[in-house]
Amino acid sequence: MAIDLSKIKGIIFDMDGVLVDSEPVMAKASVLGMADYGVQAKPEDFVPFFGTNDETYFGSVVRMHGGTYTPEIAERIYDIYCKIAPTEIFTFPNVPETLQNLHMKGYKTAIASSSIRRKLDVNITSAKINLESLDAVVCGSDVVNKKPDPEIFLKAAAKLGLAPEECLVAEDAISGVKAAKAAKMCCFGITTAFEADYLKEIGADFAGANIIEILELLS
Repeated sequence: MAIDLSKIKGIIFDMDGVLVDSEPVMAKASVLGMADYGVQAKPEDFVPFFGTNDETYFGSVVRMHGGTYTPEIAERIYDIYCKIAPTEIFTFPNVPETLQNLHMKGYKTAIASSSIRRKLDVNITSAKINLESLDAVVCGSDVVNKKPDPEIFLKAAAKLGLAPEECLVAEDAISGVKAAKAAKMCCFGITTAFEADYLKEIGADFAGANIIEILELLS
């Protein structure tokens, strides 16, 4: 079915893998944090768990190395992440400018990320995203059900004052694409983790390498 882009009034962005590449920094912080608890993890241990919740991401690796996961481990990891991210995080090209341009063109913009609030705030600051170019920010602690459940995107749309069919979601992850389509929203797949054809196969309506292509698409 053809997508009527003239109906789009808001764009909702996932953060990790769409606006910033934070996974290497998260893995580094995890290795350092877990070492404080006697767990000798390696960065590659976390690859299978990208995009999952804390219990799965941290807990799976801790158990892999024979340890016992506790929430205190996550807190220590986030302490380290928030310290090193501002100088080590990689922001994808054109991010602040594209958000600003979309906002200036009259589109409402939001970030909807499964990350906890303090990680999300550090990412936004590290990416030099002007908060004035955002109309809403929703984090993982704001919702009960995680992606692929559509709750986070529906909440973002509600904060923007828009119907789901008026929103376009930018996502790079399988669970995120599925969540966007479950929310009955248009989805633009970002090809940082998967090829364009695969993202379209699982439901994305469009796909591209960078969010600036969304600006070009809507123009």
